[in-house]
Amino acid sequence: MARQFPIVADAASAFRFALEAELAGADFAAAAEVVAPGEPWREKFEVLTCAHDDRLQKLRAHQSGVDAAAAADWSDIDGTGPAHVLEGEPAATWPAAAVQMAEVEDAIAAYHEAFAARAADALADDARLFAKAAQQARSAAAELRAMLG
Repeated sequence: MARQFPIVADAASAFRFALEAELAGADFAAAAEVVAPGEPWREKFEVLTCAHDDRLQKLRAHQSGVDAAAAADWSDIDGTGPAHVLEGEPAATWPAAAVQMAEVEDAIAAYHEAFAARAADALADDARLFAKAAQQARSAAAELRAMLG
């Protein structure tokens, strides 16, 4: 499941990174669903997979507007931390898969928050979209941790 995350240099590469992050989130959720111990957990991971797929579609719908802002330097967004989490292999045991999925959601949220902060002026609509995506990912991470107890 190795993913290639681009080095963030401009708006277009920052956006591609976000798309890869959502794809990775869906992959991790689907893998966690396989090792989930019961129906409540399987349902939660199915919901997360669908949420990542939904956000991916919404982000792709906004991608063309970002290409216009591609010339600006966006290297101040550091994708190293999120990429480190998202490039890994899914945990094959329980509860490690749930713990890992919470970390994945936090990594995606951190990246989306950085994107939203950077895009606030130049790409206001996209900044709102990324802020909402970050909030959804943070909420998912908190719900997973609460389910774990």
